[in-house]
Amino acid sequence: MIKKAFLVFVLGCLLLPLEAQNTSTQGKEFWVSFLGNGYRTNSTQEGSAYILNQVLVSSKRDCSGTIMNPNTGWSQPFFVRANNITTIDHLEDQAYVETSDNERAVEKGLRIVTTDTVSVFCTNIAPVSFDASYVLPIHALADDYIVQTYDQSTYVGMSFDFEQYFTSAFLIVATEDNTTIDITPTVASVTGLHPAFEEFSIVLNAGEAYQYRSTYSGNHRDLSGTRITARDCKRIAVFNGNTLTAIPEGRSSRDIVFEQAMPLQSWGKQFVVTSSYGRQEDYVKVTSSADGNNIMKNGELLATLNAGESHIFLLSGTDASCFIESDYPAAVFLFNTSYESSSWDHYGDPSMVWIAPVEQRIDEITFTTFHDAAHADIDHHYVNIIVKTEDIATVYLDGEMISPLLFHRVNGNNNYSYIQQEISHDVHHLSCAHGFNAHVYGFGEAKGYAYLVGSKAVNLNTSLIINDVALQPEETFQYCVEEPITFTAEVNLQNYHLLWDFGDGTTSTSNPVTHTYHDKRLHNASLSISVDEGGCSGSSSDTTYFFIDVSQQYVVEYDEVCEGSFYSGYGFNNVRINNDTILARLQDNPLHSECQDSLLIYITARPNYHIPINDSRCWQGQPGVYDAHGFSFVYDQPGVYDRQLNLLTHYGCDSILYLHLIVDDEITYEFSDHTCSNSYEWDGRIYTSSGDYMYQYTTLGGCDLLRLRMRHLSLE
Repeated sequence: MIKKAFLVFVLGCLLLPLEAQNTSTQGKEFWVSFLGNGYRTNSTQEGSAYILNQVLVSSKRDCSGTIMNPNTGWSQPFFVRANNITTIDHLEDQAYVETSDNERAVEKGLRIVTTDTVSVFCTNIAPVSFDASYVLPIHALADDYIVQTYDQSTYVGMSFDFEQYFTSAFLIVATEDNTTIDITPTVASVTGLHPAFEEFSIVLNAGEAYQYRSTYSGNHRDLSGTRITARDCKRIAVFNGNTLTAIPEGRSSRDIVFEQAMPLQSWGKQFVVTSSYGRQEDYVKVTSSADGNNIMKNGELLATLNAGESHIFLLSGTDASCFIESDYPAAVFLFNTSYESSSWDHYGDPSMVWIAPVEQRIDEITFTTFHDAAHADIDHHYVNIIVKTEDIATVYLDGEMISPLLFHRVNGNNNYSYIQQEISHDVHHLSCAHGFNAHVYGFGEAKGYAYLVGSKAVNLNTSLIINDVALQPEETFQYCVEEPITFTAEVNLQNYHLLWDFGDGTTSTSNPVTHTYHDKRLHNASLSISVDEGGCSGSSSDTTYFFIDVSQQYVVEYDEVCEGSFYSGYGFNNVRINNDTILARLQDNPLHSECQDSLLIYITARPNYHIPINDSRCWQGQPGVYDAHGFSFVYDQPGVYDRQLNLLTHYGCDSILYLHLIVDDEITYEFSDHTCSNSYEWDGRIYTSSGDYMYQYTTLGGCDLLRLRMRHLSLE
């Protein structure tokens, strides 16, 4: 037996809980616009000035869609084939916001509507400039955001004056008409109309976009911490980044970096950060949602931040990973560095990627790499994948299981593991039944991109705990009548009020609170959270609905065993487990005297890996060492070597490697012959005189010679 967990679960008429709402970066409606690119107006670089904006759509199933600008009337239909990507190019006339279009409403918002669930990504390309981002569906958008950008670099002696484009920026897109948005910037605007830390308001209609760029004078140009809140709970999309920056300050190469901002409700408290493959360093930036937020890195205090404050640190390639945990929700971004022609880092360039909280793991996604020889020549592509360590044998890339032996434990938290995998330039499908976090990135000569491939985007402001069991919205919890149930709300907000409605005519404002049901039926319960400031204060969008079923009781146990072993426990005796199994029986539950319970035991059969390896070596006339696949031994003569290596998986199950090694030797074959004729045919050749003959051939092993010799051919 490997491990077990106890849970009083929800079953009602079925033996499984109702499916929780799956808010994620996938959906059927999206809004997008494109941030100004600092290289857009640079006609002295490669070719003439240009901008290339793309939207990329992927889907698990065939579907169609339309991309449109609701204000100009422009629209374009498209079709997406299952597990493929459709690219829609040249959207700049309808969606690109010039660096000069600041602090005013422009009709540059695009709406994307599809017939089935899809994922959407976008790119922003200009001369020697490239980055990419995911795009959130409308159901994952919200009304409250805190901006995060890089600590904007300043002008350091380029041969042409680009100082005015060295700015951090954000871009807002409205999804409804008459959307009033309150903005408190942390840096004065590029136009000088809006000073730092003075709130101002704008009004946008659906599809209108508003760009705010920081000042380009002085050393403080970082808009991180800027608060953006839409009134009346109207959803807005926010994109943040830098129109042109070096990472870190002082490097000569600069680029646009941008990513869509996650609303505050989707920020989390636990993050696994992994470095970029083959790079010496990345920069990690953490922004806090609340005052007094202790940020821990690998179990040690990194910083204590107030709302909107940020902390940035270097993650070296040798560290490879770290675990970040915070008291209150936070946002984390990873920034790739500028290239340096004088160092190994001449590949890649600045880019930024949202690091999804581990609470927002997703089950599967179809994504693409980026390569455009004319505009974005990327030589190497990678994906970093993070899963729970117990799930490393369930990760599939393009239908093939990734070897569990390739995963590494995360520094600071062995409960998580990661892999940095080089991938081809193509469309890829990634899945893990129990969830993963991942981002994809690529590097070329002075070019790079990075973006989140997908995540959930559920509201993490409130966690509902019932008798120490965490529940999702719309989930059902089953228990017995006349038994006390403890309800607890973990709220990641400040200055809040809550109200429990137990669905039987009683309410409570206590937290935690214990409640007992007397009526044996299904109860529709809820938890409402209201806050004093920010976002949808007191609105129904902050109400979590769930169900309490006291009509019947099931007790569920979870166990794990190695495949093929025998299970004994809970009254069962030596049941052989070959596959995932459910064992069930009725029992009297001593914990709940009012109920006759059904005991369900979910047994996971962890695999035993039996992996055959066929290999060959060439005999060099002396003993050699075979050192591969974990084996290490000396072969002292030509022949066949069969070896077995017994390992234990992370779960303690057998992992056996079978090696069949062939060591090829030189082969010599000799024979003699005599003929009474004046000619002789051998191996397709005609011989007309007596003598000795020899020919050499390569063996199937590809390393030694087959020597065929005919001695004493006599012709008469």
